[in-house]
Amino acid sequence: NTMVWFTSDNGPNLKGKKNPKAAIAQNGKFVYTALGSTGAYRGWKRDCYEGGLRVPGILEWPSRIKKSRHTDFPAVTSDYFPTALAAVGLPLPDDRTYDGINLLPIIEQETNYKRPPIGFHCNGMEAWTSTPYKIVRSIKNKKKQSLDWELYNLVHDPYEEHNLATSKPDLVSRMAKEFDEWAQAIQLEKVKD
Repeated sequence: NTMVWFTSDNGPNLKGKKNPKAAIAQNGKFVYTALGSTGAYRGWKRDCYEGGLRVPGILEWPSRIKKSRHTDFPAVTSDYFPTALAAVGLPLPDDRTYDGINLLPIIEQETNYKRPPIGFHCNGMEAWTSTPYKIVRSIKNKKKQSLDWELYNLVHDPYEEHNLATSKPDLVSRMAKEFDEWAQAIQLEKVKD
């Protein structure tokens, strides 16, 4: 009844040089050489584009997972703790707020389970993912001002090539407000500690 969960660190470290002679392409895009590859995903380690966030995860749990399968359900490492506690029938401690969620419904193949939004703040970038959409922006520029939010539909545009922000300003505003509330809650948690 042992659960083994394996994942890698997020994103390759540095963008290497474009190497058309490598004959490695994905969906018509060249894969850059580096310490690892993002495939065709935009971004690198320490940024909030999908190339810096997405990693594979493998869960081995013979007593509950009888047959190999694949899911594109977005999960984060903060989901491991709530999932492990739920797997052994224990509640989450109530002394703090948790970003992670219990993934047992996904493991048990519940198809109607919806992921709550996920927030990210890393190395001068911020992102808020609320399936299927994601807003992302850089807060690192010479004037120390936040740049405008970009908006992507990760189902139709997982490589983040088509910024929809100008065509869906109300959605961007709503998601930015949700992000700000989440970021404020995180700051309040830091103050409590």
